[in-house]
Amino acid sequence: MSVPNNDTSSSRNVAREALLEAAASLFAERGAEAVSTREIAAKANVNNGLIHRHFGSKDALLREVLENLSSKILATEGDGEEATILVRFFHEMREQETYWKLLARTMLDGKPIDHVQHTFPTMSRVVELVTDLQAQDKGPADVDPRTLAALLGAVAFGWLVFEPWLLAGSGFEDDEKEIAGRDVIRLIRDYITQPKP
Repeated sequence: MSVPNNDTSSSRNVAREALLEAAASLFAERGAEAVSTREIAAKANVNNGLIHRHFGSKDALLREVLENLSSKILATEGDGEEATILVRFFHEMREQETYWKLLARTMLDGKPIDHVQHTFPTMSRVVELVTDLQAQDKGPADVDPRTLAALLGAVAFGWLVFEPWLLAGSGFEDDEKEIAGRDVIRLIRDYITQPKP
């Protein structure tokens, strides 16, 4: 599908979205360092100059891709208690494979964090949810909510990235992986909602 290059607002939005989608796919597949702006433009079927026009640089495009994918996770929050929302975030992250693969590749490429993101809306929301749980006398009382949020993120991303290796190494068969996934979620939920001693 060819994206029009005229200057109407609608065609600018279409080109911008095509670039975000193409960049997300290529960055997640190979890492941002290994992808050229020409490849992104070709995959989006737009002129290479539109990347600079819409985003300014490849780093800025990477930041916007991550923010865009992160906003999709936050959009699933819905109603419910804090622990339910956290579990919902984990399920949505699992569905957003492009997001966690892209984030993992970007970190492994050694990109400075300020080149990747300036704000961290998903993690900020997790900190808020954990803080709310602690205010309700749930979860470990002597742990800074930021530390607990970081731990939850580490478990979630670690599970998503290393799940095949973790399951095989622990002796799970392929048809048992859903059991392990459910248990991990239950253990996390129990840990963060346990009454304070």
